[in-house]
Amino acid sequence: MKNIIKYSILGFSFLLFLAEPKAQVSTKAVGDSTILRAMADELLRNQKALLLEGYARPCFISYSLKEVNIYSVSGTLGALVRNKSDLHRDVNTRMLVGSYALNDENFVDRAKGQRNDDGSLPVPLDNDYWGLRRSFWLMTNNVYKNAAETYRNKLTALKQKNLTEKDLVAPDFSTEVPVKYYDATDEVMPNRDKNVQLVKDVSAIFREFPEVVSSSVSVNAVSARNFFVNSETTETVYPAAVSYFIVQAMVLTPENDNESDVLVYVMPTDGRYPSADTLKQQAKLLAENLINRVKQPVFQDSYDGPLLMVDQAVAHAGFRRLLTYGDGLMAVRRSLINDPQKGVYYNTDQTWENRIGRKVLDSKLSVLSMPKMSVFQGVPLVGSYKIDEEGVVPADTLVLVKDGLLKTQMVDRTPIAAIQKSNGHGRIYFDGNTFYSAGAGPGVIMVKSNVTLSLEKLKERARQLAKDEGYDYYITIKPLIAGNLYSPMNYFKVDIKTGAETLLKGISDNKINTRSLKEIEGVGSGLTVLNTFIGDGNQSRSITRGFPTSIIAPSAILLKAVEISGSLPPMMKTGPLLPNPVGLRE
Repeated sequence: MKNIIKYSILGFSFLLFLAEPKAQVSTKAVGDSTILRAMADELLRNQKALLLEGYARPCFISYSLKEVNIYSVSGTLGALVRNKSDLHRDVNTRMLVGSYALNDENFVDRAKGQRNDDGSLPVPLDNDYWGLRRSFWLMTNNVYKNAAETYRNKLTALKQKNLTEKDLVAPDFSTEVPVKYYDATDEVMPNRDKNVQLVKDVSAIFREFPEVVSSSVSVNAVSARNFFVNSETTETVYPAAVSYFIVQAMVLTPENDNESDVLVYVMPTDGRYPSADTLKQQAKLLAENLINRVKQPVFQDSYDGPLLMVDQAVAHAGFRRLLTYGDGLMAVRRSLINDPQKGVYYNTDQTWENRIGRKVLDSKLSVLSMPKMSVFQGVPLVGSYKIDEEGVVPADTLVLVKDGLLKTQMVDRTPIAAIQKSNGHGRIYFDGNTFYSAGAGPGVIMVKSNVTLSLEKLKERARQLAKDEGYDYYITIKPLIAGNLYSPMNYFKVDIKTGAETLLKGISDNKINTRSLKEIEGVGSGLTVLNTFIGDGNQSRSITRGFPTSIIAPSAILLKAVEISGSLPPMMKTGPLLPNPVGLRE
């Protein structure tokens, strides 16, 4: 486990650090930064002198400070329900006790609890040199005591099994080249007054739909200045920003079940949303589509046939599955576990590590990580970054999958057996209120094919596959609104003779998984882009929190066979006793 503690305090401050407007690894900071000096001085003091009698010294320390500016505006039916802003600083300390080869990380000790810490101190929002040092001082003290205890327990557990560091699956931490990176670019926060009016105008659309029992519209914007130093002399300063516009609506089905839809735009900076008129029209389409869908009969067939995905459904319903933890392209370190009942063992989390060099996707497909790409087809990419959270500069292009064969995985400074150096994918994570470091994650991912077909050819092939399987229809998934946004993903049953599409309701489960992507019948000739968030193992389906990620994917793919089943109606009917007052005459 990583020894990271985070503290924050609310308030206001003025950033004093200035640097050249261009960002280069070799560039040195212009002028003096009180923040960096306080962090570096306190880190050096602890590196030299920190020691608990009878325990090992730290071999690595890193400090990070994120100055985060955030606001959130929400409304319903034309009225504001939330208008909140916040400026705070989050600080983190990572401490390794032992050596890079063997330290306290990647170890879960279920036989021992953590030590009690010595309290915490607020982080000053003014650039107070001594106040900043004091905050890092006490945090470092707490992290060290727990890390030192964990390291000693780890050594004891290994000794009981006659194991040494040579028996570990990989070193606990990778050695990397120190860098100096300063980017003084200021991220411009979206115009708040403008977005207040936008929220009011778009949310008022739902007054026209009494069938919608719950609705909301919100704009959230976050910008941060990130400061990072470590005991290897790495220093980085760089900005991060994300904003998203979200529309939500919910209706009651004839079976008195709830059904909801959401529309989300994710952007790195301001000024990228469509016009107010366009957003109002899209909110109206959202409501009309939802109302129409719940009127359809519940899909009760058991389907195992071709599935055609179109536009951003390819990225959202298909390829984002490659980017979640475990069975995918992000490396997962298997932790050593000490359990009082089971003894010492490695966890059995699923991972693609042992599949490097083997086929994981259809041979038509290749997958690239291109973290430094900032714009694609005129769309700013929210997943773009030039240096990762651990001070590692990624390559312009990293080939993850080549013609279906897995070449490597995205990894940070926590190695796995097959990849023992970071490839610059220690990523920033957005939790709805702030940014923090959260291990290996994606940035800009491109999925491309060496063989493509037109959409009409893909439809023709889908009809033939369905007929061969004995179906008189095939199923397609396509977004309500095509473009760089998360839009409701509608399932349609397409008649193989007439081409007529029937909107489906009650799709409870689809078996699109990484195995499905090994048998692709065809790939569309265009490319689409989707800015989104990719959650960790617990938030893998979250739309508004996770690693800011941009997925560039084919405009359509046809899967040979996917299991899709309908849902049973609810056993108990619920819902309000009286109708929605919206729409009633006064």
